Amino acid sequence: MEIYPGSALGEFLRSRRARLRPEELGLRPGVRRRRVAGLRREEVAPLAGVSVGYYTRLEQGQSPNVSDDVLDAVARVLRLDEDEVRHLHRLARVARARESVRPERSPPRTATSTARRPTPRWCRPPGGPGTRRSRSPTDSSPARPISTSRATTPGAARSRCAGCSST
Repeated sequence: MEIYPGSALGEFLRSRRARLRPEELGLRPGVRRRRVAGLRREEVAPLAGVSVGYYTRLEQGQSPNVSDDVLDAVARVLRLDEDEVRHLHRLARVARARESVRPERSPPRTATSTARRPTPRWCRPPGGPGTRRSRSPTDSSPARPISTSRATTPGAARSRCAGCSST
């Protein structure tokens, strides 16, 4: 049983990459020791005309809408015969069909952030937003100056709201 729809497609592509050596495609082998047998994803992707990230997603079964042109380009790079090309397209169709019948996921529920909750009235500064004493500059007249706080000392307004930020 498959773990995810594209696992058979990925296994097939990996096995075909392992058959080829870089020299067979005209690539230089490099000086570093190779960690994989055969071609690397980084070598197949540009030759097929796709990004390395896209080819990786294709091998991992995370690219259900892969086009036939891309599959043909990958088949050309991996030097697949006619039977293998048909098999590659069949595996891609199976992954595509399974991806399309997956049930829709509902969006994850998120907890209400404390930043989005309204500030309690007892914690609002006098004359601040949302209180009866708040006025905008357009409300002002020379007879009624705007007062942002009724506190006469600098720390008095803060002490009324001390319960909000400390114990």
